[in-house]
Amino acid sequence: MEQAIKGENKHYFSHKERMELAKEGKAMPNGSFPIRNKQDLHDAIKSWGLAKDKSKAKAWIIKRAKEMGEEKMLPEDWDVVKKSADTLCKKCVINKGGETVEVWVKQ
Repeated sequence: MEQAIKGENKHYFSHKERMELAKEGKAMPNGSFPIRNKQDLHDAIKSWGLAKDKSKAKAWIIKRAKEMGEEKMLPEDWDVVKKSADTLCKKCVINKGGETVEVWVKQ
């Protein structure tokens, strides 16, 4: 991971800061898992296992990673579907009924 920019690496957020980040859409509604930048995303991924509701926390972290364009930081075993134009292509195939249909396949 890249060196954090000075001042970005913050591991403690006050209740007030967490609520403000929640209003801005940068933390969960209850203020947990604040994610403002890549360092926060990294920290959230590392601490995900401590969450009371792991599925909600994981969904939140994935959502923020996508919003930030940082899906590549997510663990591979989180099974995040990463679709892009250069990895999928459209092909025509004939189904069992003899009809030609278009499908998307991985290259």
